[in-house]
Amino acid sequence: MEIAVGLGENPKMATAAMGASVKEQDPPGRHRCLFGTRLVSLAVVMALAGGCSYQRGRLVEQSQRVLREDDQTLETAEPAIEVSQMGSELSVRAEEVCQVSRQQHVEITYSYARESKIPVQMALMGVGGVVAGVLGGLFVANVFDFPSKDSVAPGDESSLTAESAVAGGVILLLASIAMVGGSAAHFIGLLPRDEEMSLETIDLGPQGSPAPCRPRRPLAGATVSLAPAGASGPVVLGTLDSDGELAVDAAMVVPAALALRHHRPFLPILVDGHSGSGTLELAPLRSHLDERVWAAAESTRCAAAEEPSDCEGLETYMQLFPDGAHAPRARSILESANSRLAQRAARLEAQRREREAAQQAEDLRLRQEAERRAAAAEQQWRAEQEQLERQRRTREADAAARQRAREAEAATRRRRADCRRQCAQSCSNDSACTASCVQHQCH
Repeated sequence: MEIAVGLGENPKMATAAMGASVKEQDPPGRHRCLFGTRLVSLAVVMALAGGCSYQRGRLVEQSQRVLREDDQTLETAEPAIEVSQMGSELSVRAEEVCQVSRQQHVEITYSYARESKIPVQMALMGVGGVVAGVLGGLFVANVFDFPSKDSVAPGDESSLTAESAVAGGVILLLASIAMVGGSAAHFIGLLPRDEEMSLETIDLGPQGSPAPCRPRRPLAGATVSLAPAGASGPVVLGTLDSDGELAVDAAMVVPAALALRHHRPFLPILVDGHSGSGTLELAPLRSHLDERVWAAAESTRCAAAEEPSDCEGLETYMQLFPDGAHAPRARSILESANSRLAQRAARLEAQRREREAAQQAEDLRLRQEAERRAAAAEQQWRAEQEQLERQRRTREADAAARQRAREAEAATRRRRADCRRQCAQSCSNDSACTASCVQHQCH
């Protein structure tokens, strides 16, 4: 409007000026249009590129849908053990226990929020679009009064005309729309959620209470034993038959020492190492052993005992069963037998002492007799030794006399020989003279 009014004051000049302006402004207008087109294209490209600039964010929701449920019957670790006892007779019955386990097959849906990879760039593009829109609106509305009144003159070569301002404003508006639209489309694209589905199996665990398996599953061949605390090892009672049952006389299997000395009135029963609620009561076994040991004690023999060994069985019974069913009677028999054995022992002791005294006297007599005999033998031996010594001395004296006689005879022969030599020398070997000399001088 202002431009029209301004030109209306001088129509001829306006016409000439507009003609010259149009002719001179065409090339610059085309350049502005090209620049604006590029700006719009860039905004569109950025808006389209923003649609690929998302990434998966945090998990905001998770839902699941049950597809089906499966039940599976499984054997439990602990079997069912039934124990019954009548006296020392024990019956054990064991079978497998089953438990229903349930599994749930579900489809799980995970919803994730979207996050922008370029939130700052998109925000700046939106702000830039708003600014471009404001500027474009200002140019289209000719707020800057292009061209100004005082600049309008014939032959004006200014390239900034009202038409170019409107064209530039339109271009800025288009760029604003593209940029703001692209930014808005990018941030609106954050509203949808990325969903991911998976199939999973959830174990719901055991359902209900364990119960014996149906059909029945006996523990055939399982070992039945007792596990007393502190013992060196288990006591095997036997093995289960094909029906999973065992009947045994515990009194014939359980050691007597274990039944009598165990500090508890019962023993737990194990089946292949599994302990149930069944136990073996020891009172019937102890009662049974009481009768067996009493029968083996031979109380009548002890009642008529002649030796302490006759009451060993009854003493063993009292050691094992000091409070047993037959303890009062056993105690009475032992007291009577011990009194009688004590009297007998005193009598035997007196007899032993008498025998010992007689034996000592006999030993003394024999020792004295032996000493006497030894003294006589020693005296005789000494006499014999003295006689032998005298004989030895006599023999030595005789030998010395004989030696002296031999020596004297030898000396006489030597003297006679010397005498004969002297006679021969003096007689000048005259035989008659020599013989006469020898006869008279050599005696």
